[in-house]
Amino acid sequence: MCSLCRGWIAAALTALVPCSLGAQTRLFVVDSAWLPTHIDRPPSPYTGGDQGPNILRFRNGRHLTVDLYEVRLLGQLPRSGNAPFLLLGARMCYSCDAVDAVYVVSADADRVRGPLKGYHHPGTLRADDPNDTTAFYRSRTFLGRCLADTPQPVAVWFQAWRDSLRRWRSEVFRLSVRGDSVRGEFLKTQPPLIQTLDAVRSGACVEIQGIDSPEE
Repeated sequence: MCSLCRGWIAAALTALVPCSLGAQTRLFVVDSAWLPTHIDRPPSPYTGGDQGPNILRFRNGRHLTVDLYEVRLLGQLPRSGNAPFLLLGARMCYSCDAVDAVYVVSADADRVRGPLKGYHHPGTLRADDPNDTTAFYRSRTFLGRCLADTPQPVAVWFQAWRDSLRRWRSEVFRLSVRGDSVRGEFLKTQPPLIQTLDAVRSGACVEIQGIDSPEE
């Protein structure tokens, strides 16, 4: 059994979370009271063999039910004067061909109903075609104080698409907290990845573990 280990770094908490959460071991966390101690994946009351909306049970005794499935905690973003935003890795349905995505929800919402807006999960996407398994999308995603010109914690995607001429086109997408909501934008000037990797090494930023997914 793994232990729960935590320490404050750059005014945020980077923690090792319990193995039972089924998440990556290192997280960017700003409020440990809103760390789930367990994520329930109950059976669906409507369809046999299906999964019902997942339930996150927090250390402070609260819980959050979301219309998402196979939920994993990826980290948190601070929200001034309120519970943090949670970044969740999940699927929008259970018995379907949906790929994993990143979803952002308020920890103190109690109930979040779908459909929810999802962002690309880090890793690679490739066609579900035995004749062409070459990836057409790849990305690395980071959470925390990851950009030199952005002092507040953000989520940032360094991503690339393969176009119709099989050339890779790169872009950087930033997700930041503005008041009581999150705002996503593509950066006109792409910051160098090396600076974000330096922030990871310093402990101010955490990379979200990627997955390799076919597009169904």
